[in-house]
Amino acid sequence: MAGLIQQLTDITLTATPSIGSYLLSIDLDGILKYKTDFGTISPVGGVVTNVNFEEVAFGGSTVLDSSSNFTIQKNDVNLIFGSNHIINGTSSGSSIIGGSGSLISDTSDFSVIAGGLSNSIINNSNPYLGVPSSSFIGSSLNSSIFNGSAGSSILSTLNGQIEYAAGTSLISTYQSCIYGNGLSSIISSSYGEIYNGSQNVILGSDNSSILGGSQKSSILSGQDNLIDYSQNSSILGGCYNCIYDYCCIRDTVIIGGAYNRVSKSCSTILNGVCNVNISEYSQILGGCYNYIYNSRFSTIIGSATSSIINNDFIPYNLCSHSSIIGGVNNTIRDLSANSSIIGGANNCISKYSLNSSIIGGVENTIEYSSTRSSILGGYKNLINYGSEYTSIIGGYCNKITNNSDWSAIVVGSYHTIYFSCSSTIIGGLGSTMSNSCCSSIIGGLTNNIYYSDVSTISGGCCNTISGTSSVSSILGGMCNNISILTRRSSIIGGLCNTVLNSSDFSTIIGGYKNQIVSYSSASSISGGRCNKICSGCSLNSSIIGGYCGVTYCAKQSVIVGGCKNTLGTQSDNSVILGGNNLSLVNQPNTALTQNLWIAGSMSPNNGGNFGLTNDYFVSGFGTFSFNNGVLVNVIV
Repeated sequence: MAGLIQQLTDITLTATPSIGSYLLSIDLDGILKYKTDFGTISPVGGVVTNVNFEEVAFGGSTVLDSSSNFTIQKNDVNLIFGSNHIINGTSSGSSIIGGSGSLISDTSDFSVIAGGLSNSIINNSNPYLGVPSSSFIGSSLNSSIFNGSAGSSILSTLNGQIEYAAGTSLISTYQSCIYGNGLSSIISSSYGEIYNGSQNVILGSDNSSILGGSQKSSILSGQDNLIDYSQNSSILGGCYNCIYDYCCIRDTVIIGGAYNRVSKSCSTILNGVCNVNISEYSQILGGCYNYIYNSRFSTIIGSATSSIINNDFIPYNLCSHSSIIGGVNNTIRDLSANSSIIGGANNCISKYSLNSSIIGGVENTIEYSSTRSSILGGYKNLINYGSEYTSIIGGYCNKITNNSDWSAIVVGSYHTIYFSCSSTIIGGLGSTMSNSCCSSIIGGLTNNIYYSDVSTISGGCCNTISGTSSVSSILGGMCNNISILTRRSSIIGGLCNTVLNSSDFSTIIGGYKNQIVSYSSASSISGGRCNKICSGCSLNSSIIGGYCGVTYCAKQSVIVGGCKNTLGTQSDNSVILGGNNLSLVNQPNTALTQNLWIAGSMSPNNGGNFGLTNDYFVSGFGTFSFNNGVLVNVIV
């Protein structure tokens, strides 16, 4: 049976209860009486009892006398104290105590509303759990618990609502609600929302929500934060932060900051503004406008507008394990796992460039399968197209490309290494290394090595080693050239000197426009101008100084100084000393000079000729006369 208690009522004038009900009332004489559905009025317990208005107890004691608290043992009794309250006849064992205008109705058994205004508990027994309403609203205004929210409570709340949410609580909230989310709480918050799921908490966070079947998640402090469809996740402080995805995520955390978002499991954002983390097991720590997507085990720390994107390669279970620390607008993307960028601005590692790093600098790039490579500082430096284990240190607009493995550029500007493994350019400006392994260019301006392994240019300007001229070197000078299958040759200093056409083991030291060409191996020119050793067969020959000296097809021959002297065909083992326009052709083992003065003694070797073409020469011991180069007279 259901019952109703009212204070100081003339029970004789009250309406007779409906069939199956009774009315409990404290009559005007202070005696608690009940009125049956037949209109009979009797004192409770069959005796006249004065009620102690300071204490009224429910359940427990069976003793009822003038010195004890009043006890009602019936579970189906409802009590109302206050004004304009209603307890519907289908709710039993419930009470409204104090306040005004509250309602308990529709099978909301064993519920209590204590104080407040316009609160309600409606249809609150939970048939799925098989438990009665057993809910409580205290000191609240315009708040409700209804539709199966058994065991729920609202305390000190304005405009709070709990619906389809068993075992939930609203405590010290304003305009907050829990819907379909059992065992959850909103505490000390305004405009809080928890929809569906279970065991969620919003504490001290205004205008925040936990939605979409989230479980064991929490929002603590801050405002305008959101968790949607997530398990074991938390937002601690900050504003406009959110954790959500279209499929359920779990174990994520956002701590502080504003406008941050996490949309994958086991990930974190710590402080910062407008950071987005859509990757498992990844972290963004501080900074702003940073982005991690599909790149597991990655980290961005204290950067701005930086990103790690599409770095996982699922078919091979390849995880990103990449990091960006500091800097602005740095990017690691496109399966460049295990890579890092530290500081700098607008730097990028992309397109399968695994295990690579950029430290500092601006607009530096490692891309297209350039794995295990690094750039340290500098501006607009580039490593790409499969150049593995390579490095650029400092400098401006330097480039290592096209499978130039194990190569390096150290400072300098506008240098390029391509198709050249284990090669190096150090300092200088505008030098190029192409198809030349184990070669190096050190300093200088626009020096070049093409198709020449193990070669070196050190200093100078516009010097070139090319055409499979391996193991060759140019040291200083300007516009010097070693080319066309000329191996193990050298040019040291000078201007516009050339060694080419298979003139192996040859050297030019200084001078201007000197040439060793056409199979003139093991030959040398030292100084002078426009000297030339050429035409095959001029092996092991030399020109020392002078102007426009020429040696062709003469082995082991030498021109020393002079002007426009020539050692010609088959003049092997011959020498021209100084003079002007001297020539030896088909004269092997010959020494040629003009106006020779000899101090001391001399004699021909084995009766041979001295080979002098002038009429005479004077020595310290006499005058020698010649006819067509043959000694004919000696005057002592």
